[in-house]
Amino acid sequence: MVGETVQSSAHYLLWYATDKDRLFANKLFQQQIAGTGSGDHYSQLEHVKTGEVRPMAPAERINPELVSEEWRPFQLISLTTGGFRPNTTIDFEFDGRTYHPGPNKCWRTTREGLERLVKAKRVVRAGNTLRYKQYLDDFPLTEVTTIWEDTARDSENYYVVQTPSGIVRRCVLMTTRPGDLVLDPTCGSGTSAFVGEQWGRRWITIDTSRVPLALTRQRMLTATFPYYQLNDPSHGPASGFVYARNKNRRGEEVGGIVSHVTLKAIANNEPPDEEVLVDRPEIDNSFVRVTGAFTVEATIPAPVDWEGDGVPETGEESAEAYGSFIDRMLEILRKSPVLHVGGGKTVTLRNVRPPATTDKSPSRSSTIAATSSWW
Repeated sequence: MVGETVQSSAHYLLWYATDKDRLFANKLFQQQIAGTGSGDHYSQLEHVKTGEVRPMAPAERINPELVSEEWRPFQLISLTTGGFRPNTTIDFEFDGRTYHPGPNKCWRTTREGLERLVKAKRVVRAGNTLRYKQYLDDFPLTEVTTIWEDTARDSENYYVVQTPSGIVRRCVLMTTRPGDLVLDPTCGSGTSAFVGEQWGRRWITIDTSRVPLALTRQRMLTATFPYYQLNDPSHGPASGFVYARNKNRRGEEVGGIVSHVTLKAIANNEPPDEEVLVDRPEIDNSFVRVTGAFTVEATIPAPVDWEGDGVPETGEESAEAYGSFIDRMLEILRKSPVLHVGGGKTVTLRNVRPPATTDKSPSRSSTIAATSSWW
């Protein structure tokens, strides 16, 4: 119909590199919750003491918190895979009955591996075949791939076209390491700078308007961040963050290192794999971190003859007023050096003084640049 348009259903991110040999990607994960979302297939429950098995009730699917700690969510997955292999396309006896994967299939492990799975109570008969019992707590996470469904806007919007910090955070964590440099040539509200500072990345952000630069400067000066433990404090964030394995009172993995129990590990009698969650470094709660030192740099545009009278305007007539503004601002900061940064916390400024060199041009296009030096 006339006047109707097709609404946008997706946005795409372009990721590229100039040197393929230096290209890398950190795996990112999100939590799986039994009976819902990515954990929807974990809809069966096993009692940890009696071994009783039952499906999740409709109310438990709506609110998984109703599932008590006595019940262990699990799913059944195939024990076979495609292709004929002499050592795994074999008969296997289980519970008094012989099973075969099929002429063009094979078991996912050897006979010895299958026997270890049976001993670990991981093999279940399902109809005319066998399946593997996979518990949710084997690995309660799922890797984030191409579909991002958690990209809602931030609760606080500083700028009309502000990118959600969750998107920027995911891009930064996926493609950089602590100490790397993040460049954002369109500053906006400074979300890239904010996220970069939070996660120990150096950052440079650029804009041609004073409004986003002022917003970003204020946002960075009043921000507080967790203090992440470093592998080598003397080398700063570039040494990397500390990750550890931790569990809460419910036995859930909450640390930056998470055990990943797999069929292969059980079948081969190997220790479980471990995944490092780059967004869960160890936090030192005895510190509250603020933004490190950063500089505000500017370029002075060439004089322009706006009036067309042959005399370029240089802005010198406003330099005195600009200098007076700087003096007033410094005096205010000396008299009121305490900044409130939220959460009942404050920052006290000391040695308030003019910069070594002051550009008094009131008409300039600006660039904010910063180096993380908060350790």
